[in-house]
Amino acid sequence: LASHSWFYHFRKLFPLYIWPVLAGGAIFVDWNHTREWKANGRQSVLQKELLRKAQPELQNGSA
Repeated sequence: LASHSWFYHFRKLFPLYIWPVLAGGAIFVDWNHTREWKANGRQSVLQKELLRKAQPELQNGSA
């Protein structure tokens, strides 16, 4: 039974820690970007095209 070095254990456990960190980082970047958009009053394509929130006159039926 050979004793493995710390680097061996680090290499084996690295994916267990790096993927959740990368996923959490991507979620945070997306959340922060969306927060900045909302603070500046910018609307997404979803709001403009699908939900029709960008054009209030369409909601009233005058268009």
